[in-house]
Order: sequence, then structure tokens, then C-alpha cells
Amino acid sequence: MAVLTFPAVAIAQAHWSLIPRTQLFESELNGSSQSLILPGDRWAAQLSVNDLLGRDARLFSAFSNRLRGRSGRFYLSPPGCGTPLGSATGSGFVNGAGQTGDTLLTYGWSPNQTELLAVGDYFQIGIELKQIVVKAVSNGTGLSTLQFTPPLRNSPAHSSAILVSNPCCIMMPADDNQGGMDISGPRICAFTLACLEALDI
Repeated sequence: MAVLTFPAVAIAQAHWSLIPRTQLFESELNGSSQSLILPGDRWAAQLSVNDLLGRDARLFSAFSNRLRGRSGRFYLSPPGCGTPLGSATGSGFVNGAGQTGDTLLTYGWSPNQTELLAVGDYFQIGIELKQIVVKAVSNGTGLSTLQFTPPLRNSPAHSSAILVSNPCCIMMPADDNQGGMDISGPRICAFTLACLEALDI
């Protein structure tokens, strides 16, 4: 199934979060605990779209129904975070193959940027969405080391592009009962859609 584009309608309210995967081991003897972080962190969102009329209401309804529950996939950017707070000047690319974890060596940025990407800025690499956790700077040759969450799921190829404008990930409905239409007044429509990042094999 094709990955759909989220409709061009205003999101009235959104809850956006990162869901980590952990295991907790607790002693039955003294209650001490040990936690373990596992791969597979994923983005989650709860979206509300309100006060739609006519064509916009039908557009969103058709999008929601076209997803056909958890079988559907669509692109989604973190609401309100499509533009970085940092300068983000130049064109960033992965500097060297085989990188893993939560840091990434990059090149191609404008030199000597003291806040290339600010804490909280998002970027996209491949289909993975990341958030900067330590301010990124560039040196005199445009090199920068990005520190982010969640860690890379796949090692990007050398010279893969770093996208900072409207970065997104691929989402899926959280269950098969999402995106229903609530109607009030004379044809005023509202929708809610809970979704999770699709970690497809």
C-alpha cells in the first residue's frame, strides 16, 4: 500500500511523544530493580482536527477511510516543528558509512555555526525521525556531530541527506478504530486520530 500524505487541514490539538521500549527486573527479595533499554523506540501522536466544513471534512474523512486501519501508512511531521530553531544553513550529509547509535558525523553545513541545530530541533534521515538533544555546531570546514534521540535503527549510507525542513516519519493508526467523524450543528465535523510510528520490516 502506498504511503499517504497527511491532508492539508489545520490540526487543532496534538499530543506528540516518544515511546521507549524497556524491561524492568525487580527482586522479589528486597524490591531492588534494574532497568534495560531495548531497541525500537517509536514516535506516537494523538491528533484532533476540529471545525471542518464541506470539502475539508470530506477530504479528511476520505484520507482516514483510505488508511483502512492499521494496514495504512502516512507521512507525519511533528506538529509545529517543521522549521528548526538553529540556523540549519548549508546542506548536511552523513560523513562515513557504518555509523550507529545516537551520534552522527555529518558534513556540508555552513562553516562556524554556533547553533546549527538547537536542542529540540528535528531532522530526518531516510525514513527515521530524530530530535537533537545537544546543541549542534559546525567547525570551519562545515563538519558537525549530531547528538539525538532515538538511536539509529539502520546505519545510513555515506552522503545520505540530512533533512531539516518539515522532517517526518511514517505513521500508522494505533488501532482499527481511528479517524471516525463526529458531526455537530449543521455539517460541522471533527476527527481524532491516534497513531504510532510504523517500524516495518
